[in-house]
Amino acid sequence: GVGVNAIIILLLLRYKGHKAVRATQPVMVILMGVGGILLCLSNTAFAHKPTTERCVTQVVTFNLAFDSVFAILWAKIYRVNRLFAGVKKLKRVVIKQKEMIMAAMSLIFIDGLILLVWMVVDPPTPRIVREVFVNLPAQG
Repeated sequence: GVGVNAIIILLLLRYKGHKAVRATQPVMVILMGVGGILLCLSNTAFAHKPTTERCVTQVVTFNLAFDSVFAILWAKIYRVNRLFAGVKKLKRVVIKQKEMIMAAMSLIFIDGLILLVWMVVDPPTPRIVREVFVNLPAQG
């Protein structure tokens, strides 16, 4: 996952002047790629002995990375919706990239506030769960 996202980001940076790449809104795709990399790396918090800090880090990193990917997708869909709404009214619609980034960031900010409240009120803590396996008679 990390390698594929990194390759896509590098290709976008290499061919940023190409017409097809410009049509994809490369800044938005690069931000999605960075979010994808963070999403893949969020599980590394569990590579060591579980602690409260690692639990909090994993939850916050995963949620904000997930939000960054899907908030940008939402912003792109919002842009397409506004463009088609303008066509129905026969109006020229200009949607700036800054406007789209601000829409995505507002969603990430709202989820960040929710995460902050969650981490203050009841942060995740590691729990040891022991499973007991019972030998069941073979069927057949």
